[in-house]
Amino acid sequence: MKKLLVCSDSHGNDAALRAAAALEKPDLLLFLGDGAPDLDALRAAFPALDVRAVRGTCDWASAAPELRVLQVEQLRVFMTHGHRYRVKDDPGLMNLRYAALERGAALALFGHTHWPSLDRWEGLTVLNPGAMENGCYATVTVDGETLTAQLRKLAERE
Repeated sequence: MKKLLVCSDSHGNDAALRAAAALEKPDLLLFLGDGAPDLDALRAAFPALDVRAVRGTCDWASAAPELRVLQVEQLRVFMTHGHRYRVKDDPGLMNLRYAALERGAALALFGHTHWPSLDRWEGLTVLNPGAMENGCYATVTVDGETLTAQLRKLAERE
């Protein structure tokens, strides 16, 4: 079983990233862009934490890719910031969903909108953790082929 901490859009609030990591104690942190410099403070505080990231619209100097597909236990996870799929526009989520399904993903993660959301479509779990700059994040537990996802907010958990 793996516990994932999913964060996006920290925009300089590295303290919130560190607080969520300390609270949730994840096996893996997945960062969906717009705050790549904040990951330096996170890695300094939690050097053993496995962190995977994608680049967002504000991450000009980041070497992170714009898209990642990871294998977590028996599930494929699709990660993107979301801007290339136009997730703020209709039919942006449809573009994202099809891109994830084409890659065999069971979980599609995106940020960019700053609005937390969690839904299922055609067997695909689609998750936006919201903006970490506002204390929003998500946790995902993967056990073999099963996943459980929850939207969280720091103020509610402290």
